[in-house]
Amino acid sequence: MTTGTIHTELKREIIRAFAVIDEWFDREPALLTHRSPNGGNSVIELLERTVHANGYLLDHDGVLPRIDQSIEKEMADHWLSILLLNDLSSTAGQCFDPASGRDSKRIRYEFREQLDLCICTLELLMHAAGDADQPLGTDRIEFYQRISFMVVYMKCQAQNLLNLAKQFEGEVCER
Repeated sequence: MTTGTIHTELKREIIRAFAVIDEWFDREPALLTHRSPNGGNSVIELLERTVHANGYLLDHDGVLPRIDQSIEKEMADHWLSILLLNDLSSTAGQCFDPASGRDSKRIRYEFREQLDLCICTLELLMHAAGDADQPLGTDRIEFYQRISFMVVYMKCQAQNLLNLAKQFEGEVCER
């Protein structure tokens, strides 16, 4: 698979994933604050959790790939990233603080900024590559992996959001 193909597919997938999540910000306020009867996160908390996870992936060790690193260092960083992502999954639910005053508009703004950052970085990597058919270096592979992980995570969160919406609709119909 060429760099150009990977770039095009990742760009398409990241735009789709962001679009699916972004539409949830337009839902009615009652749904945004709805919480499952058995606990768990509300819709707005899941949205903020997604923004938090994306921010972690984009900010961890810097968003732009490092070109001056050896393969050994990149592999060590990759394994460290896996360990840190495990830590993220255990603490991500703690990121929402209702007392923080963050509203859905601020969270959405940050979410859209993350999409812009992903697109810009993908474009920079593509233009820096020169020949789109050259093999991938370890510096770009890590960034592409992070983008791929973001896509998978957002798809999972989209399903969680759908499940919450179904519960909400069921409760509203029962009233």
